Amino acid sequence: MTFRYPTLLLVLMVLAAPALRAQGMFSVHVEPRIVTLGHALTLQIQARNPGGSLSALKLDALRQDFHIDSVSTRVSRRHHGGRLRITRSMSVTLYPLHSGKLRIPPLRFMGHTSRPLQVTVRQTAPGAPRVRFRVWITPAQPLVRQVTTLHLTVRDEGSVQWEPIRLPSISGLYLRRIRATQRQQTVNGVQQTVRRYVWELLPLQAGDWTIPFPMLSAVSFGNPLQYPVPPLHFHADPVPAYLPVYVPIGKVSVQRQRLPTRLKVGRAVNWTLTVTGRGLTRTSILKLLGAVGSDRAAHFYSPTVTRESGTGGDAHTLQRWQVTIPFRPLQAGTLTLPDISLAYFDPNTGRIAAATAGGQHLAVVDPGALRLRRGLYAVAALLLLGLAGYGGRVRYRRFAQRRAALARVRQAGDLQTLRHAVMGFAVHDSGPPPTTLGQWARAAGAPTGGRSQLAELARELDAVQFHRQGPVSPQVFSDLKTRIMEALRSVKAAGG
Repeated sequence: MTFRYPTLLLVLMVLAAPALRAQGMFSVHVEPRIVTLGHALTLQIQARNPGGSLSALKLDALRQDFHIDSVSTRVSRRHHGGRLRITRSMSVTLYPLHSGKLRIPPLRFMGHTSRPLQVTVRQTAPGAPRVRFRVWITPAQPLVRQVTTLHLTVRDEGSVQWEPIRLPSISGLYLRRIRATQRQQTVNGVQQTVRRYVWELLPLQAGDWTIPFPMLSAVSFGNPLQYPVPPLHFHADPVPAYLPVYVPIGKVSVQRQRLPTRLKVGRAVNWTLTVTGRGLTRTSILKLLGAVGSDRAAHFYSPTVTRESGTGGDAHTLQRWQVTIPFRPLQAGTLTLPDISLAYFDPNTGRIAAATAGGQHLAVVDPGALRLRRGLYAVAALLLLGLAGYGGRVRYRRFAQRRAALARVRQAGDLQTLRHAVMGFAVHDSGPPPTTLGQWARAAGAPTGGRSQLAELARELDAVQFHRQGPVSPQVFSDLKTRIMEALRSVKAAGG
């Protein structure tokens, strides 16, 4: 090719020389140009014979689409053609914040400007781990000072090892990590590892809030990875101005422990309540509980409040407190424990509600009076036993005498012996014993228990013995003795 205007060519070369020198003095390159979300790309920056350090280079424009993970610099010196050439290099490790076609804006250094670059970030790629995130809070729109649960779920295919997550401190928000769990789940025939991170969140001011998550660092088959998590945006509504700060926001429940229905005067008893809710403290429970008043029936002491462990499950922020109220019954009778009521603010209704545990009716006995009463009962029982024993002894003695008298009547062989045997049979338990058969007959003449028959037999025995001429035949004696024996057996014992 032959130029017809050599002077014009020379002028163009002179004008293009500064631009060529500038391009050689400051350059920016990125590798690779196509990357998967979570993987790193490297930005190489070089400056030849610069008048300053590359540390002064402003990289803030990159933060819109990239996370700057690390920056390293290097300086090389060499002689060329008798002149010293200094080359300063900077290596910047970047992680994309989202997928799509991302632009690396021009960088300016010492009057030089680099060309804009473009990289393609894919959401997924063959061979790369598939990671998904989900962030939410419960409740979705909390009130100020309402205990809220922040959830982060990370799903992968099991080839990723995650590093611990540390959320940044945010002024006006209280954040406390509760726990992290891991489980396996099969979705559409694919085994997945599900990690769940839970924090307790407490907004202290009303308004719009944003919780930024840091880049989540992980390793997959030795390759370092960093994934962006979308920030969480929510709004916190104010609470009524009249609401005291110690009143919890959210439902509270109170359960009481049933006490024995029979107590003793002067013996201390612990009354235990279980309070369950969120956002409770020892001070707030004591203020809500107030003082349980004492009276003549019982004296109540100051309650003690201790916290138990959480409930687990989905209620990560649920608290359980044990309230112990000691008291001492002062008098016997019926003691009625008061109802216990704890106030809380119900976000669903926007009003103050109350959790109530009903009282209990208890019977209180006096141990001293009880012991005295038992002693009197014991003495009375002993007296009754003594009287019963004495009466039994008397009855047994009369029974023995009656049996002996009947034996003597049965063994009598003549009228005189029969007479004395009959008079020895006691038919009365009062007065002196009879000395004649007539006295015995008059004593046996009562018209009850067969005694009238005995009186007739006694008179017949007296007539046979003293008014009959001649001896009594054995048949008459045997018949009379038999009838007397039957009559005596039919008579009730004396005193019976």
